[in-house]
Amino acid sequence: MGFSNILKAELYKLAKGKSLIKILIAVAIVFTISSIVFALLYNVLGDALNMVSSSESVTQEDIDALEAQIAQYEQVQDEMKANIRFHDTTLYELKATLVLYKYMLNNNLSFSNINVFGQSFALSTNSYMSFMMQIMSLMIIVYASISMIKSALGEKINGTLKMQLLRPIQKEQMIIAKALAVCIVSFGIFIFTTVLSGIVGIAAFKVDARDVLVVLNSTYIGVISPMGDLLIKFIYYTGRLIAYIVFSMFLSTMVKKSEGLAIAISMIMIFIGNTIEDIFGYLFVGYVGFNINLNWTSALTTSGPSLSNMNLYTMLAISFVWVCGMFVSSIFAFKHQEVHN
Repeated sequence: MGFSNILKAELYKLAKGKSLIKILIAVAIVFTISSIVFALLYNVLGDALNMVSSSESVTQEDIDALEAQIAQYEQVQDEMKANIRFHDTTLYELKATLVLYKYMLNNNLSFSNINVFGQSFALSTNSYMSFMMQIMSLMIIVYASISMIKSALGEKINGTLKMQLLRPIQKEQMIIAKALAVCIVSFGIFIFTTVLSGIVGIAAFKVDARDVLVVLNSTYIGVISPMGDLLIKFIYYTGRLIAYIVFSMFLSTMVKKSEGLAIAISMIMIFIGNTIEDIFGYLFVGYVGFNINLNWTSALTTSGPSLSNMNLYTMLAISFVWVCGMFVSSIFAFKHQEVHN
């Protein structure tokens, strides 16, 4: 039986399953409620927030004050590091803000004619789409994680997988087809909701045509279009979706007999994984955390990553290693597992 036929079978099971109907209903409800809430905020607070953001400008006094803060902070940095280890990102924020302010002052920019990545308070089509991508991606990640675990581990426990493997199918093809089917369905939902949010956003809210400043690793300034801003966020949420599907795939092969335990672990990682890894960060293992490196867009903001000395390149590299490592380990483990009824 060819891989394409296995994939079609897995897609058919997902399409016919109750989980897909439930997530589509949930997405429709949450999408509607979120859009109404955003519309209310837009009508009540839109002008006020836009006036606040438009009234802010950068002066030489702001830059001088930041430089003084940085100089003062660097004098006591060694002592502070000894006390709070590497969780303190104050210096990163100060330097990133200084680079941003200097660029804006040198180019005669103010917050009335430019946006800053991760800092825009204006209520617009752009912020609406960002808001909806964040909410929809979280819901779809939950659906994808549960679907992956039910497909791999659940079918193994209830004996369905054993029946499937009676056919001439390689085990590694089976687990890859299951993961790919979940990816295809999840991506389809995410792309649809993103396009729909764009249509609703253009119809209901004002398009923000201002360019966006990106502060890379607190050092370099980049200017991207509003569409580029949304594209970065779309890539980010898509990457998180892939990572959590692979993580759930990994759990399905590591947790032997309890589907509920595997789902519980995946939900913990999705909702409080960052908090847990922050705690471990105090034990000097935070740099290699799974969740903390998935949040690579933080290296494009003035607030920066959760831990000092992290940067975009290492975060992407570590995330890639995590995903590839779990993917290969899952295939190897699934291939050598005994399937019992």
